[in-house]
Amino acid sequence: MGLDVRHLERTWPDDPQVVEWLCSARADLVAERALTPPGPDDLPPAPDQVFDQVAVDQFVFEQGEGPFVSYQRVVEAIPQNGGRIWRETVHYHMNIPWFVWLFSRLVRRHLSGRSPGPEPLRQPGWSPPDRLTARQVHVLGLLAAASLSSAFVNTLFTQTVAFASEDFGVGDWGRGVSGTVVRVGILLGLPAAFLADRIGRRRVVVALAWAAPIIASLGALAPNFTILVATQTESRTLGLALDLLIAVIAAEEMPKSSRAYA
Repeated sequence: MGLDVRHLERTWPDDPQVVEWLCSARADLVAERALTPPGPDDLPPAPDQVFDQVAVDQFVFEQGEGPFVSYQRVVEAIPQNGGRIWRETVHYHMNIPWFVWLFSRLVRRHLSGRSPGPEPLRQPGWSPPDRLTARQVHVLGLLAAASLSSAFVNTLFTQTVAFASEDFGVGDWGRGVSGTVVRVGILLGLPAAFLADRIGRRRVVVALAWAAPIIASLGALAPNFTILVATQTESRTLGLALDLLIAVIAAEEMPKSSRAYA
């Protein structure tokens, strides 16, 4: 996965029913289409036909709809021991930013795990209900990476305020006030969200995904509790604006049945 084209290869017996299934377009994670539509004489034989009546020995399928940047499945007859077997080769490339490690094995297992017989025309259980496009997969990976930045920023102060207040000699009252200030800072994030409509959501999301954790990290250098609260208020404001934009982009880019998944 990642930037490389992956290859899968399997061989199948010279059985008319198997070949008929093998030379049909699949429609699950990827919806295939024949690269060159076969004519009546090119179709695999019926179970009661002699195999050598088939006019062509190769079928090529490409992605009609699906998540791959590139995809091709080639089914071809290979001579063997006076007869022949059928070789199926799949070449595919899926670009999932940051999270390719999570899906690479799942995709590979799904593409290579077919067996002859009726197949359910549905997505695998680990994938969204809709068949995503390559662009939607790319966008979803980027949004997921941005959400990690947002999660870090929005939980940092809550997880560390008790230790910070103890170090700076701040009591429970000061800790409560600081928590209120940080949470009210969400109102300051609304202008950033509105700005995205004017200059573009992508630019704002990228800027927020970098700025929010950097500002949050400056709290480690704060000389007093007031400065610490100021850095966390600003970073959390940006983090919440990032959260909002992630949800908006996910709702816009994803198919209607896969927005909750996103």
